Amino acid sequence: MIGLPVLLGLALADGVPQARMLDPGVISTTVNEFGGAITPDGRELWFSSGVPNYYMEAIYFSHRLPNGHWGPRQLAPFSGHWHDFDPNFSPDGKRMLFISDRPIRPGEVKRDYDIWYVDRQADGRWSRPHRFPDPVNSLPDRNGNGGREEFASVASDGTIYFAGDPRDGRGGMAIYRTRPVNGSYDTPQELPKVINFTTFVGEPVIAPDQSFMFFSAFGGPEGYGNWDIYFARRSPDGQWQAPKHLGPEVNTAERDYSPRLAPDGHTLLFTSERYFGSGGRRLDFKTIRRGMASLLNGAGNIYTIDARTLGIDPL
Repeated sequence: MIGLPVLLGLALADGVPQARMLDPGVISTTVNEFGGAITPDGRELWFSSGVPNYYMEAIYFSHRLPNGHWGPRQLAPFSGHWHDFDPNFSPDGKRMLFISDRPIRPGEVKRDYDIWYVDRQADGRWSRPHRFPDPVNSLPDRNGNGGREEFASVASDGTIYFAGDPRDGRGGMAIYRTRPVNGSYDTPQELPKVINFTTFVGEPVIAPDQSFMFFSAFGGPEGYGNWDIYFARRSPDGQWQAPKHLGPEVNTAERDYSPRLAPDGHTLLFTSERYFGSGGRRLDFKTIRRGMASLLNGAGNIYTIDARTLGIDPL
């Protein structure tokens, strides 16, 4: 199983745990990378990469090398034509969920994102993509508003947690849950306010048994002003407990988002846009030019940290 320090390890500075950039120059580069997810067998890393300002996103994967590092990225066989992002795996690794604006019908130009999936075939390859049926996915109204689903995670029993436009039309983003019923899914239910505690809440990563969840939120009362990552447990009676903000070891004044949990059950992968100017110090043009050519240029990078050092033991 995973656990090689070179692959997922923990950086320490003066005894304080710090997040470590994942394979700088190979996985984390000067290009925008986000949403790293490792297959349950630990052999593959899947992630998204895109052009700034969301002009394009595509899904890539990398194989783990014998030395524990990740190999060169390869474009997913089903990606590269539309906006595709946020790959995530079922607990058994047989299904990958992802988000796309690819057309539902030939010739259609989509204006919103939907949840899609591919299944692992006997030969190891992935099936052609399938869109989850309604009511998992929704459609924009006649004015083109709403209809967006982003980031999906699936539990062992097939229950899907996802983020999307609130279905009451109020604006923002909220986390929903939908359960499998008779070969389809029931009407998605918005999670309670203890989870959807601010206008923008998203990116839920559910435990296989639904006992805990990582997610992100924008502008929360304990946050640092941008997207931050939180952890919440579910009590034995099924009620969600108050979320825990993951603190400065993970969250910064910049955007920190897209959490995933590695197969070892305690290593957190997440994306951060922390950059060379973080901290508010005065920057001259020479510093800016040098910083923009570096890995800390403000584009997304993928980081890892042991969640146990944050006072969280998911297992």
